[in-house]
Amino acid sequence: MRRIFPILLAGFLLAALPSSCSAPSRGEEVSFTAMDTAMTGRFYGKDAKQAAEAYQQEIADLEQLWSKTISSSDVSRLNQSGSLKKEALDPRTVSLLRRSMEISELTGGSFDPVLGRLVSLWGIGTEQEQVPEADELVSASKESGAEHLSEKDGSFTLSGNAQLDLGGISKGAATDEIRQSLSGLSLDGYLLSLGGNIYVSGEKPDQSEWKIGISDPDGESAYLGYLSVSDCAVITSGDYERFFVRDGIRYHHILDRATGSPAQSGLRSVTVVSKDAALADALSTALFVVGAEKGLAFCGQQPDAEAVFVTDDGFVYLTDGLKECFTLTEEARYTIKDGEK
Repeated sequence: MRRIFPILLAGFLLAALPSSCSAPSRGEEVSFTAMDTAMTGRFYGKDAKQAAEAYQQEIADLEQLWSKTISSSDVSRLNQSGSLKKEALDPRTVSLLRRSMEISELTGGSFDPVLGRLVSLWGIGTEQEQVPEADELVSASKESGAEHLSEKDGSFTLSGNAQLDLGGISKGAATDEIRQSLSGLSLDGYLLSLGGNIYVSGEKPDQSEWKIGISDPDGESAYLGYLSVSDCAVITSGDYERFFVRDGIRYHHILDRATGSPAQSGLRSVTVVSKDAALADALSTALFVVGAEKGLAFCGQQPDAEAVFVTDDGFVYLTDGLKECFTLTEEARYTIKDGEK
């Protein structure tokens, strides 16, 4: 059995599952709002205070680069102009655009960084949410898709009035940037939570486990189970995160490029575990779009991607590397399914 994420006897279960160890918590904690979501961090070690300050500053800097609602950001300027020289962009933005294109190709377009027109049309999670008319969907779909983004002759170009939306990868990419900025500090361990996108590293002083909860999509419990992991990202995409109901139909925010509408793959959520946070973030969306069967097959070919799939009929599928790391707590309503779907 392939198992790439060791269980670490040190840590914290985010927001809901308390540690069984009663030792007092030590370290530096920070909470703030950025990128339209709640950010938290816990840092342990000699440079914990410096790490907390660096975390908050790095997030602020990246939001100014990657937000599509800040008019001066790199993403907004590219959306507005349609083409920008590489030299006019921050190197971190250049790296993110290239990575987005690479993962889109890897997933056959299931992760797509150029769905801005469709995202705006649906407006899910905003005051403008709506079920678009068929002709509106056709028009927005023609102006969406990674094929509209290219790098050529030293410039990044969007064709056909396409618009970037990097919401499906930016928090993961920000996590990787933060990890780099923390690498030179003296830290025993830390936990980062960027709107629920988790990264855990190293140890806590009390020697309790890092336990990361997997949300119950039905909301009947806080979590359906948890993962015991370290030195990796744990990132979930689910249909319960942002949605609206119209005429008895639930419309969630994870769009399928093939239909232009919320993905209908038989899944409620996908949690991806990887040392590469940008990859985990993008894959959590891509695997939700393709469903459990194709998702399990895809992960079987990736050296740094494990996943938990929760289906709409109450089954939980695990890739091999997580079978010894996952504990199901809601056994009455969910069942772990062995083997391929």
